[in-house]
Amino acid sequence: MLALQRLAQLAVRAANPLQPASLPAAAAQGLLNVWTQPQCVAQLHGSASERNDSEHGLQHQAHINRMLYRSKQRGFLELDLLIGMWAEKELPGMGPEMARDFDVVLDQENPDMFKWLTAQEEAPEDLRHNRAFRALQAHVQSLTDKHHKVPQPAGQAPKQWVRGWTDTGTQLGAASRASGDDASSSSGGGSGDGIQRR
Repeated sequence: MLALQRLAQLAVRAANPLQPASLPAAAAQGLLNVWTQPQCVAQLHGSASERNDSEHGLQHQAHINRMLYRSKQRGFLELDLLIGMWAEKELPGMGPEMARDFDVVLDQENPDMFKWLTAQEEAPEDLRHNRAFRALQAHVQSLTDKHHKVPQPAGQAPKQWVRGWTDTGTQLGAASRASGDDASSSSGGGSGDGIQRR
């Protein structure tokens, strides 16, 4: 209230700089009454509930921004992309409970998180019941299914993938045939590796 009185004095003095420092009581009181009316104060400062809503909204937005940054800057490129894309899409509409769940997800270690999301290992019990983790895992699974699905002819079971080359660069079938031929042709002097020694 004291600040409003001082403001009223300065406003009157600014309007008439030749007026002495001691303002007439009626002029100061009239200006003070205008400034202290409830609608003027509410317009200047907003109501308490509006301020609280605004502060809560700013805190919530700051929390969302921090989570988005943590999602995209994990230091593990694959997770930066997987989690960051999901977070960019989901965070703006995320409620407070889901945001708390997502905070728990973001606190996990990168190598473990990658293995859990890509189904290389089973996630711990608490994460399996975490709504944000389940939604994120479904997102990663949909990307995996979309980009890595191998079409199979109708009615045939998928074939097991077999490595087709040896570490030396020869074909797997050729290496086994060569070692079998060498074993039968060598008379105790060969090493069985397909190389003839002199």
